[in-house]
Amino acid sequence: MKRRLAVILMADMVDYSVAMDTNQGAAIELIRELRNKWLEPEVLRRNGEVLKRLGDGWIIVFPAITDAIEAAQTVQLTLSAHQLIKLRIALHLGEIVEDDADLYGNGINITARLQTEAPPGGVMISEDLHRQLDTSLAETFTQSGNFQLKNISREIIAFQWRPNIHRSDDGYDIPTIIVNDIAFNAGNSQTQDAAVDLRDQLVDGLSRRTGVRVTSLGRQEGKDPTYTLHGRLRLSKTTAKISLSLVLNQTGKVLWSDNYQTPTDDLFDLVDSAASRANSSLRSIINARDGERIAKLPENALSASELRARAAHEFYAFTEEGYKNSVRLLNRSLRLSPDNSMSLAMWAYAKTWLLRMRYREFDPVLVEEISTCADAAVALNSQSDFACKVRCEVQLHLFADTETAKQAAARVAKLNPNYGLLKICRAEIALAEGEWNEVRAETSSFFEFHSPDPDEPYVCYLRAAAEFFDGDYCAAISWIKQAIEQYPTSRIYHLFLSEIFFATGDEVAQQETILRANKLPDRPEVLAPILTLPDQHRWLMKAVAPSLKH
Repeated sequence: MKRRLAVILMADMVDYSVAMDTNQGAAIELIRELRNKWLEPEVLRRNGEVLKRLGDGWIIVFPAITDAIEAAQTVQLTLSAHQLIKLRIALHLGEIVEDDADLYGNGINITARLQTEAPPGGVMISEDLHRQLDTSLAETFTQSGNFQLKNISREIIAFQWRPNIHRSDDGYDIPTIIVNDIAFNAGNSQTQDAAVDLRDQLVDGLSRRTGVRVTSLGRQEGKDPTYTLHGRLRLSKTTAKISLSLVLNQTGKVLWSDNYQTPTDDLFDLVDSAASRANSSLRSIINARDGERIAKLPENALSASELRARAAHEFYAFTEEGYKNSVRLLNRSLRLSPDNSMSLAMWAYAKTWLLRMRYREFDPVLVEEISTCADAAVALNSQSDFACKVRCEVQLHLFADTETAKQAAARVAKLNPNYGLLKICRAEIALAEGEWNEVRAETSSFFEFHSPDPDEPYVCYLRAAAEFFDGDYCAAISWIKQAIEQYPTSRIYHLFLSEIFFATGDEVAQQETILRANKLPDRPEVLAPILTLPDQHRWLMKAVAPSLKH
């Protein structure tokens, strides 16, 4: 077998399968045009070698790094105005192993997986290759994040380039977050060690996210950072307290802040707990804003990870339309990268909630498709707390399988015990089993550790249902009113409140609430989906959504 170190380039045509399905002859002609006119002539001009043709794809190697990068950029610049051909190109510096039959090696595997994350019409390269570029060429690329690629044991940092877009353009660079040193009051060395440990854990947690760069510098590569995370550790004789806040640097607005405290003798337990809880909260805050950075780019130019970012942003609109938009974006993401665990999990999540907010009988074919996607997401990345959480929701709400849901929730707890969505899952399972005190415990824990949070109205809804079925009508009224205060246009919350008033015998309040409810739009509500309840209590769902259930 022959071994050599080379720059590996892989390219394929975007949506080739769709083109073949629409017009096979025309699709084949596009491939011929691409091969004979655009791609291979440029490869040969730059001393490249076509090792393998794969229908709509190519494996190409170059002996020189600059030739490889410039060939890729030239091809994409030339094709940027083409109406029908869009290429994805990925490059990596690695070893190739060849024999008479095929190509092998980790370099080939990394390049192939990296290509699934490359932007249509653009170029993505590994950090290993980026380090070898001269300054002027390196500056044409921007970091696109950390990727856990299928069957690749280590995380890959990638950089990307698009034609006619400069790195300084808004909506292109991924956000940067600076984690400042944790300030602490004078104390012993243990205090300083705790402050350093807290910062290290925060940096580690944030660095695991694809769509954010973490740095300790005031400026990164000439650009101002997007966010700054501030922290302070204070000790008294009896209490240790940690304060954290996330600031949007462009405006100085505090996007999030929280405090954590414990007796002084539990200092390092406090650090572990605060770091885990803070990383969970920061994840939600950054996810909610991340789609804004790529809002100006057309959907057909977005990479698989950028489509996921925009889909996540749509979730935070908390509307049926937003969830439908997210499904459309995720469908495209899955066409680009079919085996991506996060895309599969997000698709299953969106589809599950779209079913639940409609208050209808579930389509068994769609339910099976959702379940298959959720299972595949976990199989592809069993370390993803979100994927395991989605599987929990699917098993609970689409199959009413509380035992399997509990197993999935236990897996989430093992991966991330302070994950806010885990507490919601546990509350939902307890509600389905009629364990009202467990609902109280999980929802109280959620509000203690994760407030404020955009899911708060829904958690209030869960708590109100538990109080109602347990006969504590005053508490039920209080909780559903808290939900209404945060989500005043919810017709379902108002109709639930009217049912509670009916149970108390207050017919006047009941009729007044029904009148208010009837003035509100009768539409699916993300924060008021159908609840999974014990059989004897399912009548409530028909009462609160009489029109949506048909």
